[in-house]
Formats: sequence, structure tokens, C-alpha cells
Amino acid sequence: MITLGDVVRQYGPAYCAQFGARMSDSQHHALRAIAQCRTAKLGGQVYTCPPL
Repeated sequence: MITLGDVVRQYGPAYCAQFGARMSDSQHHALRAIAQCRTAKLGGQVYTCPPL
């Protein structure tokens, strides 16, 4: 399953390169937080069960 964090991690740098000058500090902060969500950097762990 693709998460919003996956999308932001993959496309966020290109998005910020193109639109970053127009983004507010809070928008930059939100993208960074989304990219780090559920990662080891924030101490997150995600457990899933294999399909039956």
C-alpha cells in the first residue's frame, strides 16, 4: 500500500524545487513532517500481516 509519506518522499524534492519559493514555512514544515511520519527517525514502527 502506498502512503502519503511515500508520495512526499518520492516527489517532494521536485515539488519543492519547482514551487518551494512560493510555499510558506508552515507548508515546508508539513511536508517534512509527512515525509518523516512512520519512519525510524521518529521512532515509528509499522507492522502488517501478510495477505492470506
